Amino acid sequence: MNARKLAGILIEILKPTWTKIGFFIIFAFIWIGGVTQTYTFVKDVPGIEKPPLYDLLKPYDFWSPWVFFSAPFYLLVRFLCSIYDFCSPIFAMFPAMGGVKFPVAGIIYSYMASAWMAFSWEKWFRSRRMKIAALLGCFIPLLIIHLMLFLMSVDSTRTYRMIAFLASSLILNYLVLVFYVVSIYGLYRALRSILRKSPKA
Repeated sequence: MNARKLAGILIEILKPTWTKIGFFIIFAFIWIGGVTQTYTFVKDVPGIEKPPLYDLLKPYDFWSPWVFFSAPFYLLVRFLCSIYDFCSPIFAMFPAMGGVKFPVAGIIYSYMASAWMAFSWEKWFRSRRMKIAALLGCFIPLLIIHLMLFLMSVDSTRTYRMIAFLASSLILNYLVLVFYVVSIYGLYRALRSILRKSPKA
């Protein structure tokens, strides 16, 4: 594959569409919400300012979807920074958002992830059967888990808060799981296509 063709494919993947923008808004908001909710773990430390959206987002679960979604990014950063620490100077330049840093790198990652997910969905999930299998296959196990968590907490005096928390957790984790299923399958199909086109030794 020559450089011009590769550049064309990258442009096609990253080119904005309404689908990509829609997923980007969702994933970027998950990232911002998750970073904001990390304040929970340091809120008792004196001198750390509360992030602006912390109280507004507190009843909902952004933290677990964010951890799930951001794992590849942070694993890659950890690996690269273990070789040479270029991360600390870069992250130090990010603007402050209360007691946490505004996730500029996470926003960029969110768009790239959204672009690849939308590209994979449109290119390799064309049949209705595949789409239904992917969507239901992600939803059913998460629904069972969240229903079990709800039944275990149904006697709580704060049941209405638990409903809001679990509903947001179900929806956001579902979207992240769909992202992984679609993106990994897309990566598999892309690699298989490249290997088929590569010249045999």
